[in-house]
Amino acid sequence: MLDKTKMTEAEVSRLVRAIEARTGILGLRVDGVSPWQLVRFEASLALQNLSPRRQNAVRSTILKSLLNGAAQAVRGIRKADYVCKTFDSALRIFDGGRYRDIYFDDILDRKAGGVKISSSDAAGYDEARSKAKIAPVFDDTSIIALSAILGRVAPRYKRHHVFEQIAEAIRLEAGLEGFSSARVSRVYNVFWWRVLLYRLLLARMRAKSVFAADSGQFALMRASEILGIRFTEVQHGVCTNIHPNMLPGDIEPEVRRGLLAPSQFAVYGEHSKDALSGTMLAREERIAKVGATYIDTARSVREREWKPDGPVILTVTAQGVAMEQLGTFLARFLANCGDDVVVNLKLHPAYNGDETYYRTEFDRDPRVKIIGGQSEVGTHRLIAMSHLHLSISSTCHYDALGIGTPTGILALETHESVLDIVGKEGVILINSPEGLADIVAGRHFPNVPDPVRRHFFEAGFADNMVDLIPR
Repeated sequence: MLDKTKMTEAEVSRLVRAIEARTGILGLRVDGVSPWQLVRFEASLALQNLSPRRQNAVRSTILKSLLNGAAQAVRGIRKADYVCKTFDSALRIFDGGRYRDIYFDDILDRKAGGVKISSSDAAGYDEARSKAKIAPVFDDTSIIALSAILGRVAPRYKRHHVFEQIAEAIRLEAGLEGFSSARVSRVYNVFWWRVLLYRLLLARMRAKSVFAADSGQFALMRASEILGIRFTEVQHGVCTNIHPNMLPGDIEPEVRRGLLAPSQFAVYGEHSKDALSGTMLAREERIAKVGATYIDTARSVREREWKPDGPVILTVTAQGVAMEQLGTFLARFLANCGDDVVVNLKLHPAYNGDETYYRTEFDRDPRVKIIGGQSEVGTHRLIAMSHLHLSISSTCHYDALGIGTPTGILALETHESVLDIVGKEGVILINSPEGLADIVAGRHFPNVPDPVRRHFFEAGFADNMVDLIPR
């Protein structure tokens, strides 16, 4: 039996690829699609023994979204040249009494003919959704929920030998008893209905291109592929060649047919592109460097407003994993440092909906400011106004470097996935709370030179993205 508690993301990636080579499960097809590709991410997380604590949208929000989507469909959904698929949790920039989408609002402002569709992916965003600067034309929570129901009550296949082969292979090769053929079947059947519903939506909108900031949008990707629509995935979070949704570049041509991939993968910068070397996307030259709108804004904030004088300001971005480890680390650090420090503990917008643990640990310490995931105080502004950013394995490590703020990697569970940036100017690997206390006491914070900023994030995100929209 595998010792899954000690497997890193890289080890899991090698194991999964070895299993695929031995069993051929990546080459199995149902209706021309690879069911294994649909569950590859979930199986990889299970092998790594990770279960992020996501605070999902409550039932009342989902029900409201269902009714809203139905009403929008009856009223009619207007045509669009391009469609941006986003989520409620992307409404993170508070601007003039309204919330802006960190991925797509700048593009929609810059290029006419586009619209947003959005789904409720986390709790606590009802108010932000009601005050969105650019409202979505369709609430596709209805598609997500309806397909989940139809996949169970009206499955395309109740049983299929491919589902059984996949379940048997991962049970015998990886020891994942929970991945039964019924589980693989359920994922596929929900996917099949979701593809059908998205096809109906996109055909009605007559879209020529689709953008989505999530690597798991297989149904939308497949619907776009069937309709001949260009599908661009926009990087969301840390993504390297060992990410479970990144397929290797050495796949045989006969296996490649039927595997889902975006027409273009829009990444942050040269570092992200380099990190995807050896992947199918790199081999097929589907990667474009575009930057990120929130980094463009935060760079300007740091250049205009940040001052190094005064108390040391640390911004810690939590992720929903290793919660107790992070809490213990910070408690020990605070016990070893003086009063001349401010710790902004910024919780994740989706995975830290319940703030109880951190409130219990730190509410009585005046040095700690706990900032909820749905707070109007933006993560990137906090980072821009800090002496040092801290996290375990967050995309915010890359964000901080792009902004120009040095970043510290806390050597806790999952930190291995961002070790590729160790050695870059502006990056510190922090192995102990006492080591962090020494850095703060001596104010030993490295600089982030301009070449490093540009290496991690291209400038001019909106213009770069507009260039990817077909003329």
